[in-house]
Amino acid sequence: MTDRILSFFLLVLALVYGFLSLKLHVPFSYDPLGPKPVPLMLAGLLIRLLILLLIRPLKISLPESQSLIRCGWLLLILLFYQVTWEYLGFLLSTTISVYLTSRLFRCSWMQGLMVALILSVLSYGLFNFLLDVSLPLGRIFSYS
Repeated sequence: MTDRILSFFLLVLALVYGFLSLKLHVPFSYDPLGPKPVPLMLAGLLIRLLILLLIRPLKISLPESQSLIRCGWLLLILLFYQVTWEYLGFLLSTTISVYLTSRLFRCSWMQGLMVALILSVLSYGLFNFLLDVSLPLGRIFSYS
């Protein structure tokens, strides 16, 4: 029964999200569609899945306490990443966050460090050079 109550609550939120995304308007746009399609598609997908969950609820069991602790640590890592994004810069905060996440999933420290360094450098190169999206280098590295 609790999954149906949660599904109904989330369905109301998805409908509000979809309605607010219809009102989304940017005065200048280089794209003829504008920013509306992505939030509308997300709202539509969420609404369909929640209606399916309302009709046919799932039998669920709560995860083990160890899994809940790991989820809590993962939330803290994501919060750390969001808070340190501009101060430490993309490369350093991504490297630290990916390293901590890999350690959370039981990688060795060397594997975690290598994955974190390679992923952060490749994603920085992809966004900065191929997609022309400027990412923050960090306030701690600025001279002024």
